[in-house]
Amino acid sequence: MKTFRFKTNIESTQSVANISDFIDNTNGIKNWEIDLRSPDKVLTIRGDVNRPDVMVKKVHKAGFQLTPLS
Repeated sequence: MKTFRFKTNIESTQSVANISDFIDNTNGIKNWEIDLRSPDKVLTIRGDVNRPDVMVKKVHKAGFQLTPLS
């Protein structure tokens, strides 16, 4: 299982609800969470995702930005 972390511009629980369908419907994702308390609003995704760019595009369509963290 791989882990991906992204800096986001997601600010609220309502925004998390808005993107949940996009993330939940991405093949291979086992679980995910967003730390709204962190300054970077870090989204952590775990699963068997071979193309995280597909998930990034889905979240972008919902109006949010994701920047990969190293």
